Order: sequence, then structure tokens, then C-alpha cells
Amino acid sequence: MSTHINNDFKRICVFTSEDGKEIEVTGVDEGIVKVDFSFEDTPELVARLLVGCFDQYSNFERIIGKAYNQGEEGWLKGIEISVFKEKKTFTRENASISGISEFLRKATEDYWKGFTEAIQKEFEKRREIITDITNAVKNEEIVVKDRASENMWMSWIAWITDQGKEEKKIGAAAITFAKYVQFLIEKKNISTYFAFDKAYDDILLFEQFTENMLYKAIEILKRCWRYGEMLEDWFEKRQEMELNKFLNSL
Repeated sequence: MSTHINNDFKRICVFTSEDGKEIEVTGVDEGIVKVDFSFEDTPELVARLLVGCFDQYSNFERIIGKAYNQGEEGWLKGIEISVFKEKKTFTRENASISGISEFLRKATEDYWKGFTEAIQKEFEKRREIITDITNAVKNEEIVVKDRASENMWMSWIAWITDQGKEEKKIGAAAITFAKYVQFLIEKKNISTYFAFDKAYDDILLFEQFTENMLYKAIEILKRCWRYGEMLEDWFEKRQEMELNKFLNSL
């Protein structure tokens, strides 16, 4: 029997049946063997393998018992099968090919149904976000602090327009962020700080914008935009939070 470590850093013991089929065992708890479902085989084949583990002539109990220091026989109470987030334990009394295969099939179908629905919701969410950003950029007018701020903003836009491709994207990011935030606050009635958070995350859905571009866009907006002072406060807190997350992950 071979062993390896999976992506969750669990020790996997691979039991190989007489016909060469493999069962991945992730542990034993009070006589219950924990098994992960393999998608390389059909539910019916897996069910046959697991039912066979309870057969009196099977060496499954002896080999797994030796690997997990359970003894050679008399300790196996059941097998717990994990399929995505679903788990079910089968014993000698209730283990059947039809029962196990039905559980595996239903758990798999339920997962993919939920996964598909989640993907659909994400697409719809993105479509709504992109529509809102597009409308904001088209219809909103950037509101500055005062005349001096307006001159600073117009001068910066004129300067960055004459720069290279990446700099032009920073200008576009600044315009998009400011107009979208104003749209969220004034049209969607979203609070200012939450609007900053939402705009920052939503704009990154556009592949042409990066976080580095948004950082530079925010720097000019802090100085001349109507919400500049609040933006500066929010940005400092966001950076502090991200730094703490990074340090805690070390």
C-alpha cells in the first residue's frame, strides 16, 4: 500500500484491490475508515470496491488496520465516503452497490448543479456591474473640491493623455473610479466608504486595470476630487488592513 500527502496536507494511504483498482483512505476514527471518492471511476465501480471491503475474504481491514495501528481484524465498523461536502457512513449491514452508487451520483449531481448556479449568478453579477460602470462613465460628471482642484485635475488629465499607453490607463482608471463612486453614492444610495470598497473591487473586473494603476489613480483623486479627504482616510485603512492580513499569514 502506497502513501502520499494531498493538497490539504492530509496523509493518504492508497489501498489497491486485487484487480488493480485504488481506494484513497484519509484516516481512521473509532473504527470508521474515511475514504475520498475518486472521479476516475464510475459510482458503480467505486460502490463495488467498497462493498468488497466488507467481504470476509477481503484483506482491506487487515492492511488498513496495520497502516493505522488498529489491529488486523475486528476493528472495522464502517466506511465514511466524502464527495465534495457530502459525507455518508456505510457499514456491513447497510453497504450495497445500489445504495453507495446512488449516494455518490446524487452528491455529485447536487454539487455540479450548485456550482453551475453559482457561476450563472456570478456572470449576472458581473454583467450588472459592467453595465453600471459603463453608465457611470458615460453620464456622470466628476465633481472636484474647488477651482484650484479643478485646475489641478484638468492639468493632470492633459499631462497623462500625452504619456504612454500605461499612463493613459491610469487616467482612465481615475475617471472610472471617481464616476463610478459618485454613481454608487448618488444613484444607488450606497454609503461613501462602502462605495469606495465596491468600486475598487468592481473595477478590477476589467482586465485593462490593475491594482497598481488604481493606486496611482487614487493618489491624484485624493488631492482634487470632492471625496478626496475621505478617500485618503479609506485608502490608508485599506492598506493597513491588507498589511495586517499579510503579516498574519506568515
